[in-house]
Amino acid sequence: MQYFLSPEFQRNLWLRVTPFKLLAAPVILGLVVFILSSGMQAQAMPQIMTVSMWIYYLVVFVWGNYEAGNALQDEVREKTWDLQRMSSITPVQLSFGKLFGVTSYVWYFGFVALAVFGYAYAHSGPSAHELSRTLFYMVFSGVFGQAAAYLLSLASLRGKAPRARAAFVLGLAVSHYLFSKTVLEVVSSSGMGSIFNRHTSFSWFGHDVGWENFFMASVVFFFAWVLTGICRVTKAELMYRMTPAVWVLFIVTFGIYCAGFNPAPVDACFSFFAVALGAAYLSMLPAARDTRRYGRLAHAIGRRDWRRALEDTPKWLAAMPFILLAWAAGLECLLWPPDVAPIFSKPVLMTSALLLALRDGCVVHAICLRPADRQAPFHLLFYYLLAYLLLPVLHLTVAGHVFRIAALVSDTASFINPALAWYYPTALADPVNSILPAAVELLAAAGLLWFAVRRQKA
Repeated sequence: MQYFLSPEFQRNLWLRVTPFKLLAAPVILGLVVFILSSGMQAQAMPQIMTVSMWIYYLVVFVWGNYEAGNALQDEVREKTWDLQRMSSITPVQLSFGKLFGVTSYVWYFGFVALAVFGYAYAHSGPSAHELSRTLFYMVFSGVFGQAAAYLLSLASLRGKAPRARAAFVLGLAVSHYLFSKTVLEVVSSSGMGSIFNRHTSFSWFGHDVGWENFFMASVVFFFAWVLTGICRVTKAELMYRMTPAVWVLFIVTFGIYCAGFNPAPVDACFSFFAVALGAAYLSMLPAARDTRRYGRLAHAIGRRDWRRALEDTPKWLAAMPFILLAWAAGLECLLWPPDVAPIFSKPVLMTSALLLALRDGCVVHAICLRPADRQAPFHLLFYYLLAYLLLPVLHLTVAGHVFRIAALVSDTASFINPALAWYYPTALADPVNSILPAAVELLAAAGLLWFAVRRQKA
């Protein structure tokens, strides 16, 4: 309760709730119910249910996500965000106070519409379980979407104006998806698109799981991580020192979640590997801008200050042990080769992707090694254009394979040319053609990084 009644929540409550607004919501809904019930007695309840449901949609999903996405923009515009960052309020109180404070009147209006909807929907004859489930998902769809909108707005802040429009679109998309799959199809006449009408099950880690139970568990899983992300990003804005343990836990849990959809062990390892490597790669780009962190990490390790060492460990480096573990588990599948020699090999693809990711990491860190270099963003853009577009096209053109690009739609095997292994992760079963080019480029990139470090020390 202390989080929801925090000073930040009370401040937003006083700013957005007035006696006039408290009276406006029930008056508007009362007039709508009176108009619908006065002229059509037989069809009054279905009409009231439909109208109140869409009023709830407009208020909670559209208006609520707009408020959540613009919460920080108002703070930045009014220059009060820095004052909140220096206050004694805790990150959790600030997160929940701002998330539910800016949408306080939205939820007041929404709960009035929800009460009208629930009363009209109860007259259509649903069971108590179906009624409570529908009301729960209507509320949960709004909370999830608003939390996602606020997270994107908060994560995009970082010293500049938050991306309010993108946050609004994301929140509305999340709310609409959950609403359409759990509520809209249920109360409609068909209901065939609802997850509650899917009485089939599927295999997840070899266990038969029902669609409804798995959907509910998945929604709770992602919602918990959205709330965790809000608290973590808020801590970063308040200049708290944190370890990458929560980040690694997210990668591991999400990787396990994705791996469960693949029955084959090599496919499960590949799914976990792809999630972990993709997350580490995305976190490596901002970490390369703070190259002094590696010096602090080495200094903390030398003093055996393990807490400080964990705090200075980049996220991509903290995730690397789990990436290597998934890679080693995928390589173990090569010990039992199939009866027929495959054309493509996922363990080879994993090895090639890992080597090329490390190559990019070395080059990016070498470019960003000089903190005062204002041309670093241009150099990074030039590198990616050169490595993934210009050089591959030039190589294929000179080698006479440019026409094989057009065969991608009709024949995938003709597109996978050994020359592409110098630029993209490839899955050719021959390790020499797929892994050797990536290994050579990694050695060259490591030499470039070593030369940049030596030049900076000199």
